[in-house]
Amino acid sequence: MDYTQLPGKNDGDTKKPSHLILILLAAVCCLAVWNTWLTMAQANNTQMNAGLQKELMESYLQTIFHALHNRHHHDNLNRNKRSVLGQLDEHLESLTNLIDGAIQDACAEKCSSCPAGPVGPSGPVGLVGPAGPVGPSGPAGAAGLGGLAGPAGPAGPAGPAGPAGPAGPDGPPGPPCPAGHSDPICPVGSPHLDQGTVSFPGSCLDSHGQDQNTGISQLAGVYETGEGCLTACESEEGASGSGCEYHAGTKTCHSHTHDVDTGNGDSGYTCYVLEQIDYVLFIGPGYGSNGQSEVLNLPSLTRANCTPPTFPYGNYYGYVATLMSEGPLLCGGHYRSTYQSTCHLAGKEWIASTPMKTIRRGAEAVTLGDAWWVTGGFDGSANTLATTELLLTNLTSPEWAPHIDLPHILRHHCLVKLNTTHVFLTGGSTELLSYSAASFIYSTMTGFVRVKDMSTARNGHACSLHSDNLVFVAGGYTARGSTKTTEYFSLTTLDWQDGPDLPISTAGAKMISVNCETLFLGGDGNKKIFKLSDNWNWVEVGEMKTQRSYFEVLKIQFSDCVKWS
Repeated sequence: MDYTQLPGKNDGDTKKPSHLILILLAAVCCLAVWNTWLTMAQANNTQMNAGLQKELMESYLQTIFHALHNRHHHDNLNRNKRSVLGQLDEHLESLTNLIDGAIQDACAEKCSSCPAGPVGPSGPVGLVGPAGPVGPSGPAGAAGLGGLAGPAGPAGPAGPAGPAGPAGPDGPPGPPCPAGHSDPICPVGSPHLDQGTVSFPGSCLDSHGQDQNTGISQLAGVYETGEGCLTACESEEGASGSGCEYHAGTKTCHSHTHDVDTGNGDSGYTCYVLEQIDYVLFIGPGYGSNGQSEVLNLPSLTRANCTPPTFPYGNYYGYVATLMSEGPLLCGGHYRSTYQSTCHLAGKEWIASTPMKTIRRGAEAVTLGDAWWVTGGFDGSANTLATTELLLTNLTSPEWAPHIDLPHILRHHCLVKLNTTHVFLTGGSTELLSYSAASFIYSTMTGFVRVKDMSTARNGHACSLHSDNLVFVAGGYTARGSTKTTEYFSLTTLDWQDGPDLPISTAGAKMISVNCETLFLGGDGNKKIFKLSDNWNWVEVGEMKTQRSYFEVLKIQFSDCVKWS
């Protein structure tokens, strides 16, 4: 205890408590210890009476009060007693420590052996006091926020129409119709230049040099060109193996059913000698064919009497193909689990040829003038490409050269040759599981010109030129999987229309137009051949020996096929 803070007569004096006070304090402490011990001893039997607890507490408080009060009456003791009191302080401190130890021992013994008594019941809740008087009014509050804006009023009347905008630029030039076609639709049953043709000036002569006047009939109509006459003449039944005669002055056309060999040289006439050439359909190896190719007769689609070589590296697909003077040429694609840039030429066996500059699988190709144009595809790292390259075939030794890029990266798209200068591009993929509907017409003069998109985005679809003015697209993969839907683009209206559905849903098939007939071959899970009929539906007309997909089809001369045997 800090005695220096107890009040005395003078603020500077330090007072010690009197001897009597110390004795009283010791007595109080002893009484407190005794009471505590008694209380804890009785905890096992009965709960202390609440009134007794109150009386004991009041007794403690009164004792402490009297002790403090008596202390103030002895403040004037002589200072010479300090030494005696100091000794008493030391004894009192020792006594206090002994009493504290006794209390702690007693508490520890009793608390460890006696359980705590039950908690007494809560006292009643006191009454609520009366409300205080109302305080004075506070200052006025700040102004409130403004209300929400009302709804917008009705729109005013439309202003007057602005002046017409300037005319847009001219669209890309459409591809010209084939020579002699006033109507681009092929005549029904026309061989359409599937026969070799030689022209001579003058009237037609037979093999003996005699003017051929028998077996001749004039065709109805007016013909502006000899090519138009030739096309009409070819469509005449029985004209095969003979010739046609055109008179420029009268714009008339005659067909010959008898043999024609040459012309007589008269300048007013042109004699077209038709030489019969047998064509066959070469069906290259594809996914699922294990390197096997097939050859079918045209137009019967029966098995041809020739056997193409088997590709030496097993399953081969995703390549592109063209017809060289030596025979079919296959480039790029996938075999031996690797993407390729290699090229192979068909003969009695497959012969390695000049490789492309870039590895490509899933590319598309088409002849362009005197060159063969290969576009897009995957490269060796499975990146989709926009690059293209040309095989220049008019050189002594064909070689590859880079060419214009596609409008964007593409693979498994479609290219259709429209004529010697124009190509149609549509669909494909720009990345994994993507499908494009974009369409373009390319020419050497204008480059790529965007036209209307397909109605269905797709890749791995087949395409071909039908009836000289319709780009037909069929099957392929869409966002919903493989499809049987078809559509066609009119080169006259520059618009897409829905076509008749295929009998099956498939992708990786091929289309080809032969003798003005459009054929659909193969694809995933399919080895049948369908033809687009005059009734505008697909009819089955043949079947391949082996199912295949992602392959190529070429029309070749039967004489080329015979060389393989």
